[in-house]
Amino acid sequence: MNILLVGAGAVGQVYGLYLQRGGANVTFWVKEKYVAEARSGYTVYPLNRKKATRWEPVRFDGFGVISSADEIEPGAYDAVILCVSSTQLRAPWLDELAGRLGSSTLVMLQPGLDDRSYVSERIDEGQIVGGVITVVSYQTPLPGESTDPPGVAFWYPPLAAAPFSGPAERVEPLLETFRRGHMPVKRIDDVTAMAGFPNAILTPHLVALEAAGWTFAELRRSGALKLASRAVTEAMKIVARQKGVSRPVARVAVRPSTMSTLLRLAKWVIPFDFEVYLEYHFTKVGDQTRFFMSRYIELGREYGIGVASLVELQNSLDAATAPKELAPAS
Repeated sequence: MNILLVGAGAVGQVYGLYLQRGGANVTFWVKEKYVAEARSGYTVYPLNRKKATRWEPVRFDGFGVISSADEIEPGAYDAVILCVSSTQLRAPWLDELAGRLGSSTLVMLQPGLDDRSYVSERIDEGQIVGGVITVVSYQTPLPGESTDPPGVAFWYPPLAAAPFSGPAERVEPLLETFRRGHMPVKRIDDVTAMAGFPNAILTPHLVALEAAGWTFAELRRSGALKLASRAVTEAMKIVARQKGVSRPVARVAVRPSTMSTLLRLAKWVIPFDFEVYLEYHFTKVGDQTRFFMSRYIELGREYGIGVASLVELQNSLDAATAPKELAPAS
């Protein structure tokens, strides 16, 4: 397969690596300022390896690089994978891509509630394959790490096969390529119906953690976990209404006591400093987190669903991150 990945960040590099290992010809579409870096190749650290070799660098190169839609020949790629954030999706390049996509499959990985409808206004729904990112990937070294050379580290949690859905003739060739490259994947009936719920759990907890200064101890001590749990309940109701589906039974797993236990266990299970990672990564994509929160509140009010906890949580973040006024000199 010939695959174009839009974006070569922490997610794009992981997907590109597995696809190349599975026999695909991989090309990255990056901004002009990143072309030289991309053409020199990347360093990656697959953290699911044995502890003794976990931090040994792996070289990833031999792929193509473009920086403009003008370089895309219609129909030249079997699939185009969007490895950008929900906010980056809403930029002129998507219309440029739509005009050159031809009959190629478009793979969406974005978790936003309106992302699918936004894209399908520009691209035939029958060409779209949906996916959910289950890998944890980041630019290393994190503060406190000593990775040399710098690169992208990534880790698949146990039982975290990435789900995809769409027309069989479009999904199956992709999954087969991923499997040949040893990426954990699976096909499900409808990614779109379930994709909003993980984000409805994650987003309020991220906002609560940022409001708590990005520390698990303060998150537990401040009572922000209880507020986040109430906000998750509201967000899940909103997602269920927007998607026209029932809320999953797994919502009981986001009780404050459960989340507190999971946070304590994280340091024993995850092969990097999870607390540092969350601050480092989600500070960079903070605009997306705030976009999601605003959309939950907007939709909740539109649907007549209570959003008091979402609003309180958003206000707590605004208060915690507001610039502090200097006291007047005496």
